Amino acid sequence: MKITQKRLKQIIKEELDSVDEGVESTVTPENVLLAVQALKQIGINFAPAVAATGVWAVYELLKDKLSKPDAEDE
Repeated sequence: MKITQKRLKQIIKEELDSVDEGVESTVTPENVLLAVQALKQIGINFAPAVAATGVWAVYELLKDKLSKPDAEDE
C-alpha cells in the first residue's frame, strides 16, 4: 500500500496534534509537584553511589601518582 506525500503530511499533523493535546491535559501543578518530589527522592537514593564513585576515582588517580616514581628521581 502506497502512502501519498499529502496523506503522510496529514497523518503526521494528526499525530502531532494528538501529542500536543495529551501533554496539555497531563501537565498540572500536582503532577509537576509529584515529578519534583520523585526527582528529589532519586537524588537522595543515588547520592551515596555517586559520591562513592567519585571518591574511588580520586583514590585510583592518587594511588597511581604516588606509586610511580618521579622522572627526576630516576
